Formats: sequence, C-alpha cells, structure tokens
Amino acid sequence: MSLSVLSNEIISEIINCLDGSLTSISLCSRQLHSITEPILYSNIHLNYPKSYTNFIRTVIAKPYLVKHVRHFRTKGHPYGWDYDLSFLTTEDRKWVRSQLPNSLHGKAACEKWFKKMFFTPNVNWVEVPMYWDAITAFLLTLFSPTLQTIWMDSYGWNLHHHPYIEYTYMDMVLKASKPNGGGPFHRLKEVTIMPSTRLPVHLIISYLQVPSVTKFKASELRLTREPLKPALHTTDLTLTGCCLVGNELMSFLLCFRSLRRLTYHHAAPRLSMLVASHLKRGLANLKATLEELILIQEPGDNDRWSGDENSSNSDESGMTSGGGGGGSEPFKHYVLGSLQPFEKLKTLHIESTFLLPIDSQRRPPETPYIYTDEDCLALAESFPPRLQHLTLNISPSMYSDLSEVLSKGMVMSHTPSLRTFHLSFRHSFTLKMKRLKTLVGQLEKLRETLGEKGIGVTWNCMCGPPTPFRCYDDMRKL
Repeated sequence: MSLSVLSNEIISEIINCLDGSLTSISLCSRQLHSITEPILYSNIHLNYPKSYTNFIRTVIAKPYLVKHVRHFRTKGHPYGWDYDLSFLTTEDRKWVRSQLPNSLHGKAACEKWFKKMFFTPNVNWVEVPMYWDAITAFLLTLFSPTLQTIWMDSYGWNLHHHPYIEYTYMDMVLKASKPNGGGPFHRLKEVTIMPSTRLPVHLIISYLQVPSVTKFKASELRLTREPLKPALHTTDLTLTGCCLVGNELMSFLLCFRSLRRLTYHHAAPRLSMLVASHLKRGLANLKATLEELILIQEPGDNDRWSGDENSSNSDESGMTSGGGGGGSEPFKHYVLGSLQPFEKLKTLHIESTFLLPIDSQRRPPETPYIYTDEDCLALAESFPPRLQHLTLNISPSMYSDLSEVLSKGMVMSHTPSLRTFHLSFRHSFTLKMKRLKTLVGQLEKLRETLGEKGIGVTWNCMCGPPTPFRCYDDMRKL
C-alpha cells in the first residue's frame, strides 16, 4: 500500500511509535521529511560538548524549527564544553540580538545579555557558567511559546568551589512569565533539576515561580538564603536526596499553597530527628489540598535502618534516639504526629519510625514498653480520615503492634476508605532473626483477616536478594 493513501496525521502517529533514529526516515522523501521534522525537533537534548554550537547553527539557518520544541534537556555548564558563539557572522549576530525581547527586559539589559553570549579574549574559565547562563537563557526564550518540560542535569556544577555563581539571565527570562497564564512559558508544566552537588534553594525559585509549572523535581537541596516568602502553586513536588532540616525545611515548604502530591527523600540520617516535626509544620498550608504524601529516609550509619530500634541517630544538639533517660518525652517533638487535619490525604507512604505518626513509638531501646489499647488507638487515630492506600517501611519489631492495631479494626474504624495496605521491611537490620518467623505468621493471618473486609494486604523484603520471595521463604523456615 502506498503512503499516499494515508493522511499525514496517521503517518505521524506511526512514526511516533517507532524506536530508534528518525533521521533516516526523514531522508526518504519530502513528505516524510515534512512529517518527521517536527517530531525530531520536539525533544531537544544537548548532551555533548559541541551540541550547543551545532544546534544554534541549525536554528539560525532554520528559525522555524524552534516552534516545534516541546521538551528541552541539557547539562549545566560542564567545563570543557564549547559555548563560544564567536563563529557567528555579523548577520547571524543581528538575528540573535533581534530575538532578545527589549519589551520584556529592557534594551539595556538585553544589550548586556547579548554581549555575555560571546567569549572575551583569554576568557577566565571560572566564568564559563556565566556564558552558559546567557546562551541557555537565549534558547529558553526561543522555546518559550511552546516549551512544556525542562530538565537540567549537573545544574549548579562546581558551586561548592564558586558559590558566587548566579544565573542572572535565566532568572530574568523565567520571571517574565505572567500570573494570568499569558506571556512566555505559558505552556511549561514540568521542571526537573538534578545537580552534581548540593544545590541552593534560591537557584530553583525562578522555575517554581512560573505560574504554569505544576510538577517539579529537584535533588540535594540546601538553604543558603532566608527567609523564603514566595507563594508557589506547584501541585506535584519531589525532593530526592534532600538535605534541608529544621527551620530550613519548614520555611521552604511553607511557600507552597496548592500541593497535591509531595515526595520527600531525606538524605541526612544523622539529622533525621530534625525532620519530622518541622516537616509537618511546613505542610500547614496544605491541609485542604494534599492528597499523596511519600516520606522516605535513607538508612543511617553502618548500614543500619534508621527506623530500627537497634540504631541510633543524633541531631546537632547531641540528642540521640538511643540516649538514656526513661520514657518517650525526649522524642515527642521528633515524630510526624497526627495527620487527621489533612482531609484530602488518600495515599500515605512512610519510612522510618522517626516519621511514624505516634509519639510513643520513639523510646530508648533498653526501656521495655508494653503497647496498650490506648497506644493502639492513638496510632489508629493518627491516620487521615480519607486514607485509601497505606505503605509502611519501618522496623520489623513494630509489625507485631501494627498487626494488632489492624486486626482489631481500629484503623478501619477511623479510615473507612482504606483499600490497600503494603508493608516493606529490612530484616537484615535486626539481630534477632528468630522474631521473623512469628512476623510471617502474623502477616499471613493479617492478610486473611483484612481480605474479608475488602482490604488488600501485601508485603516485601528489601534486603536485596535476587527475588524477595526467596527471602520470604527463608523466613518461613526459621
């Protein structure tokens, strides 16, 4: 069958489903070239040393190509890359200058911006990030009417050596977006910032302030400037390897007004006690919007799970989770507490007992404690009323108490919408392996009991064997 009988729309859908390079397809005929070209240039990934200069050459020769760009990914000024645009002719430079909008940024600012796109003789290579900033801001300006996603790898590279580095022109370009949805970047929905070192929060605020951005992901954040007071309207926030603790974390989260989904991966186990209560206070503006909360804490020192009662964590003041003194009072302010006020929260994923919403769980390991009905009821009442999906990854020894709470129906009476309950455990972080035989029996009994009530119970071991089932079978033989 000839391609002539198919519409361009159908051919385009077929091409979108193909794997591999589309360049060879675009060279087959004029029809296929016209159909394939927008697809080829919809996703721009500048990931090698000559990619910037080669792409800008192409754009200058065919300016219409920028209207096809939907997704842009690049690396943040790796040294040794070729950003120098001095090869451009006088006519090319005139075209580049004409693309810098005086009406948005002012003529004087655009003139400085334009000059910063060309390397000076005997350039100081410490200043390369500043040229990268100006040239990348130029590309973002070209893409702004149609751009939907931005992904920055190695963002803020070498900041630990040169903390004065600023992204002046990228900030200026991003801040030109308008709250009413018009102007540049009105279609930008998703931003991902993956640095190669700890990233100051102030370098990502301009991305978060773009009104159309609803999904944001960043890694290794740290706070260097306070206070933060912008009103941010992102609805989906993911923070991986995050080093924010205490008031830093609280002040950052208080900037958000409309979050529906928060994933927080804490990467400073020695400061884990500074996270939970400040994290909850940071969510104060989200009680009417938050629908999914995922809290993950990395294992602590010596490969011990920080939720295990055998491990100890310390904050900067020297207070340790395994420190002396009876009772749970020293730990009262270092847990998440009740989530009842979050009326729309439907999905909850918690790792580590530091984040478990019940104060009595944190006690010195040498202090015996018998869980009473009052304690079980407090745990059940701590979960949000509309909870549908619950995932817990904590110390294995706590599952006996959780099983009792669940089997007595206390959680279901406070969370009538609960549909799934998933448990993840790391039995290699406990020294008393014989307890696990009892644990497996409790889990199987719990699955049967809750299954009768329409609640699916699943679990897995995270100890790292080829399959979790082998680990599970080994436990049954203990």
